[in-house]
Amino acid sequence: MIKFVSLLRRADHLTLQEFQRWWIEEHTPLAKRMPGLRRYVVSLTQAALAGEPEWDGMAELWFDDEASFREGYFQSPEGQAAFADAQAHISRSHRFITREHPVVG
Repeated sequence: MIKFVSLLRRADHLTLQEFQRWWIEEHTPLAKRMPGLRRYVVSLTQAALAGEPEWDGMAELWFDDEASFREGYFQSPEGQAAFADAQAHISRSHRFITREHPVVG
């Protein structure tokens, strides 16, 4: 199983509330359509608890293997649409690919 992790910072023209609403209500329906996507989790920062965080949220996308990830995220029209939508709403990101090694649970 491959997990693609993205840390995202909202675009300057968006408030934290606007960014969170966009991500949950508009972006996730696009992202969920990616072929081969097995699991998708969005974690939103809680500014009231952490002050002004460096990142506004994190997305985790699971695919069966590297080929499924490449096809679903980079090569499919659905993946390209989700990427373009994200680029229009973020100011920066940090992305990495992982292979999980569960320790508890």
